[in-house]
Amino acid sequence: MYYKQIRAPRPIHITRKNAEAHAALPNIRNDRLLKQERIEAYKTMIYSGTMRPVTWATARCVETGETYRVNGQHTAHAYMQVEQVPDDSYAMLEEYVCDTLEDVARLYQTFDSKSAIRTQSEIFKAFAGTDDRLAGVQSKIVEKCISGIAVVRGGGRIVYDRFTNATADKATDMLNNIDFVLWVSEHFKTGQHSHLVRVGCIGAMFASWQKCQRDCKAFWLEVRDETNTDPEHPSRKLSRFLMKFSTKAKAGRDAIRHEYVVCVLNWNSYRKKKPIRIAYLPTADVPAVS
Repeated sequence: MYYKQIRAPRPIHITRKNAEAHAALPNIRNDRLLKQERIEAYKTMIYSGTMRPVTWATARCVETGETYRVNGQHTAHAYMQVEQVPDDSYAMLEEYVCDTLEDVARLYQTFDSKSAIRTQSEIFKAFAGTDDRLAGVQSKIVEKCISGIAVVRGGGRIVYDRFTNATADKATDMLNNIDFVLWVSEHFKTGQHSHLVRVGCIGAMFASWQKCQRDCKAFWLEVRDETNTDPEHPSRKLSRFLMKFSTKAKAGRDAIRHEYVVCVLNWNSYRKKKPIRIAYLPTADVPAVS
């Protein structure tokens, strides 16, 4: 037996007590790590009234005698942590029985089926929709910012994980850095500044934003407008590079890394107020951000 449904799925009214009970059920092996960032994203939806009914699922294993939680870990913790559970909070409870622990694991995997999950773009848009401040931001800007932030988190590289749990983690990271997204949206337009609205470039913007927002704003607006009178100034050199690179570079991880590294090197030169040799070597380490 793979799994068998004990009874038809039934709606339950979510309370703090049953959220705690569901969260306390044992995990199966290799369950995703509990991440507070994802919990916070769900809490945001709960507080804003945009949280749809969730799906909680359990599986009783004949082999071990245990009942396991196979879906609903993060949503249960989110309802545990909110100050007050809204009266209109519901979960659809699915209950199964499995012969073996392996059967439980196979059942668990169906809740993250690659064929059922939404696209990365759809997930990004869904998370962006949880905060009203992003209502007027172009979806392309949101997507580029999410991926750019992920480049910084990845140490100058991005992993294409279109159908993994990391997609939601990246979107949550964006929600924690909305001020940066709003600044990018205000100053960089997808049509007019397409050479700047690129993953590697926005990743470097975010890295510099983390170091010094004042200098970040000054430098990148100089790159955009080419206002510095010295043609050898880092902002002018980077602007020329990006204009050329955006027209000839192929998409993909190598191009993102190349762009990110050159942007960081020019930023470092600007911050240190001295020339730096700008050269990209695919085998070299990604430079630290000054």
